[in-house]
Amino acid sequence: MRSCSSPSRRTGRARPKEVCARCVVRDRCLAYALDTRQLHGVWGGTDPAPARRVRESTLDAPLGS
Repeated sequence: MRSCSSPSRRTGRARPKEVCARCVVRDRCLAYALDTRQLHGVWGGTDPAPARRVRESTLDAPLGS
């Protein structure tokens, strides 16, 4: 799996997110990024800030949920 890298500007992330929207491994890609704490780029259609919120909410979830 590969990150769709983009410039630091938000507008630079639009194209990679379009590619991710059509990708068949999008969920696996996001899971990989969360597991390995990727800090840069677009992974699974998500850039770092939303990915961080997903990771934090997962950590806060009760076991078995």
